[in-house]
Amino acid sequence: MTDEAKPNRFADFNNREILVWYIQEQKHAHASNDHTHRTKKEYERELSSFIWKLLVHSATIDIDIAEIRGQSLFKFLESHHLRHYQKWLMTESSHV
Repeated sequence: MTDEAKPNRFADFNNREILVWYIQEQKHAHASNDHTHRTKKEYERELSSFIWKLLVHSATIDIDIAEIRGQSLFKFLESHHLRHYQKWLMTESSHV
């Protein structure tokens, strides 16, 4: 089944709900195998940084902010945005 044919289980989620779901999602049957509180905090920090970079460097990453106003940033992102982000991160960001 292609990605386009799969039902979007996040259709009714806003950005914050998507982040909370991702960070809090239980991935294992036993809670002891799931992410620790410290790991969840690190995920939250990394995802917040990712969002900030996408918004601040939107022109370089090829994201039209006007086009996504009032919509979910995560639902708007496509693979080419992530490729642009990765290229920017490797070549132009302050982390280079």
